Amino acid sequence: MKGNTNWQVQQIYGAIKGIGESRHDAKAEARSGGAKTTAEVSKLTKIHSYATADAYRSVWRSIGEFAKTEFGMKNMEKLEGRHVAAFLESKIHDGVSRATFDQYGAATAKLEAALNRYATQNDTGGKYKFDLKTVRALGVKELGARNHEPRAYSDPMKILSRLDGEHQLAARLQIESGGRVKEVSQIRETQLRGLQTERTTGELKGLVHVDGKGGKERELQISPATYAELKSAIAAGDGVFRMDDYKEYLQALQNAADETGQSYNGSHGLRWGFAQERMGELQKNGLTFEGALLQVSEEMGHARSDITEHYLK
Repeated sequence: MKGNTNWQVQQIYGAIKGIGESRHDAKAEARSGGAKTTAEVSKLTKIHSYATADAYRSVWRSIGEFAKTEFGMKNMEKLEGRHVAAFLESKIHDGVSRATFDQYGAATAKLEAALNRYATQNDTGGKYKFDLKTVRALGVKELGARNHEPRAYSDPMKILSRLDGEHQLAARLQIESGGRVKEVSQIRETQLRGLQTERTTGELKGLVHVDGKGGKERELQISPATYAELKSAIAAGDGVFRMDDYKEYLQALQNAADETGQSYNGSHGLRWGFAQERMGELQKNGLTFEGALLQVSEEMGHARSDITEHYLK
């Protein structure tokens, strides 16, 4: 399929558009055809609500742009489960709420149904079945129960004391800099920027350059001791520090939380802690709430300060 992402999404949506048609009759027909679960009914029915259509198309556009950026794939008819799973995993890394993640999941399920309908209507021969069980399970493990908002760990240093090796270093980097797990799981020697005095507190910090979400470049700021440890790990890894298994990291964090009597809040719980600690630190050093919020947003790689405010609750 040619055309930009918006145009492609509209073509795919057209195959499943059911505005003005009876949702009740469509569900009844699906059940009479053998559908039993809500998920099975959803795959056999169209989209009957304007609000749902807008929400789903927004997610589909995000998936299309993600596949183009991360995989160089411009044709949404070539979407595979691995592309969609990578998109959902990126949302887990961003620390979205469980409710938001579930909404993404519903939208991807409908995208699969829409692509199959489009293929049938246009006789393209395409068949789509996104196997997302693994990434959905990861979402449950990382983001917690539905409607439960992640929070900072009550004592992150105790978490660190129960970790070792690459897991401890990755967690320390997240705690000190607010870095996303993807940003700290692979760091090359060329990303090191040396030591520099931090402008607000006057403390000496080690700088690590990262290309964050949406191509937003910034420097993670860490303590000189952690910077030295990172340099040693990079030297030992032939020019790169790498944490290969994200699931093992999550399991190590969960074990550490259980052993220290803390609620498990995934890797993003470390970013929550950074945001809250950093806000307090900056305000103690003379910044207003708004000024501190803006600086923390920049340091965390957030496009808007209201995203950071969510971390302060």
